[in-house]
Amino acid sequence: MKGIFRTTGGARPGFLLGDCNGLSAARVRRRRWPARLQRRPYYDGEPYRKQDHDDLEYQVLPGTVGRKQTADRWQSATLLRRGFMVDAAAHLGVPPHATCGHWEDGQGDPDPWDPRRIDLALATRPAATALVNYQVHTTPAARAAADHLPFSIDVTPEAIKKGER
Repeated sequence: MKGIFRTTGGARPGFLLGDCNGLSAARVRRRRWPARLQRRPYYDGEPYRKQDHDDLEYQVLPGTVGRKQTADRWQSATLLRRGFMVDAAAHLGVPPHATCGHWEDGQGDPDPWDPRRIDLALATRPAATALVNYQVHTTPAARAAADHLPFSIDVTPEAIKKGER
């Protein structure tokens, strides 16, 4: 995916939005957030630490299931490395909000993964300056419609840095 945006020595302006099935590797610390969120090393916390089921092997680092289960953030870390892209929510300092984990299965059992944000909006470095707003839509209709909540970003196209790498 990174190759689509890569140029010699930099990145093209662009956005990547989607169901990434993995937590963001963005790191951020915001003073205006509640105290319980200020100490987190990652923008998104570690939702899998207290869970105990075999399905965790798909979203945690190999070898951590049943021990100190740590989210596998490799995919987003590759895109965020050295500022190639930014996570829109973390970049704008919006408090974290889960995009999935609210849905019940066919038998009425809750999502075994718990609430988490695995749907991401990323912007390349030249496009990051155009980010204005990030929002997860949590209306009753949005919650009833699907197992992932929709999110949106607002951008100001004229703020994209032309020629920046």
